[in-house]
Amino acid sequence: MAWRSLLSRSTIASARSFLTSSPAASLFSSPPLSAPRLPQLASSFSSLSRPLGALGALQSLVPAQSLKQALHMPVSSTACHQLSQAAFCKMMRRQVTTVADKVADKRNIRDYKRRLLAAKYELRRNLYKTLWQDPNLPYELRQKYRHKLSRLPRNSSFTRVRNRCIYSGRPRSVYKLFRSSRIVFRSLASEGALMGVKKASW
Repeated sequence: MAWRSLLSRSTIASARSFLTSSPAASLFSSPPLSAPRLPQLASSFSSLSRPLGALGALQSLVPAQSLKQALHMPVSSTACHQLSQAAFCKMMRRQVTTVADKVADKRNIRDYKRRLLAAKYELRRNLYKTLWQDPNLPYELRQKYRHKLSRLPRNSSFTRVRNRCIYSGRPRSVYKLFRSSRIVFRSLASEGALMGVKKASW
């Protein structure tokens, strides 16, 4: 035969010994019809250690029971490759977060809480401050409202609020109109993500 010259003798010999030792019927034997019905278990997610099939990396992210039901369907290899890449990137985007992103989120959350607290105590703080600074009131009454003003939370003052970049948490060089720092503003403007903003040319 013409194709035999392309294969080595050891490969052909190993294939012959495999076919003669184990018949094909035993490899694909179907379960008996009288097998007991197994209880329906919850679909457990497969681990990454099992071999990947035609679905690629997506096979390790879907339930094993759903995968067995979907393997008989005709699948495009290109579509599976793109789908597996998208699922893998989505999973990594959830798991992998840098320290800078976490710090920026915490800073923005802390500043947001300060804004809420300052809005809550704004009227009370202004009232205590006005009564304390009024020279027509008695000294004891002024000191009383001064003590009340000092007992308010420190973060309830608007001086503790800082305009930060909502993307990176940077406190300096922040554009109030876009709520972004100069670095983020430049990158977004170059990508065309900001409507009405274009690069100046002269």
